[in-house]
Amino acid sequence: MLKFKNKKDDGNNKVDSSQRLLSQINSRWSNRVKSENELVDNKTYKELSIDKNLNGSFNDARWLSHQLLAYCKNKRPGSTRISIIQDGNEIASGNHTLYFWKFRNWKEDIGNNIKVTFGPRDAAESMQYDIPILVNGETGIWNGEKPFYDRIIAAIYTNSADRSVWNLACRLKELGFIEEPVLPEGRQKYPKNGIRNLQDYMGIDRTEYNEQLHRLIWEEFSLSIDTP
Repeated sequence: MLKFKNKKDDGNNKVDSSQRLLSQINSRWSNRVKSENELVDNKTYKELSIDKNLNGSFNDARWLSHQLLAYCKNKRPGSTRISIIQDGNEIASGNHTLYFWKFRNWKEDIGNNIKVTFGPRDAAESMQYDIPILVNGETGIWNGEKPFYDRIIAAIYTNSADRSVWNLACRLKELGFIEEPVLPEGRQKYPKNGIRNLQDYMGIDRTEYNEQLHRLIWEEFSLSIDTP
């Protein structure tokens, strides 16, 4: 089970909820291109707009927006700070009866950006966001290689330390679903606990590794309304 250490700033370094999220994103992707007007203060609410090209990885951005979504949907501590999440032409909020924190198509397309809107509720709360990719995730672990599904299945079946499961563990480590260090290639076996952490945090039923999980991790991130 993932463990988070939620900390608040002391009185000498107080930040509000929007600044807290921005600081965690900047810490996670320290080399990303930053814009001067990422954080906009509209008096009654604040908006944080992040370029989805995080260190050259659009896949990381999809995971960021969907982990934020799961954070709100599962009502984790401090989640009431966020009122709207928009990713490209999809939007989600907690005030929609039918689509409660589920992405739905939206008339405005913000392109290669993720926009988070913060409401006045708990706006001054500086507790960190217990989102795996921000709290436990690390850059530079995975080499960008996408393993074949049948290689992972074969490694699971034979309980072998195949390169495919090493790549899987590295990617799960970058996404924040593995807390401990990944073992070197040739020693790392199937990271079952990492898969369980992913399923539990994202609200997915616990199953064995299957094609749906494989697509989720390596190709597409679709946990919207109509697509499993």
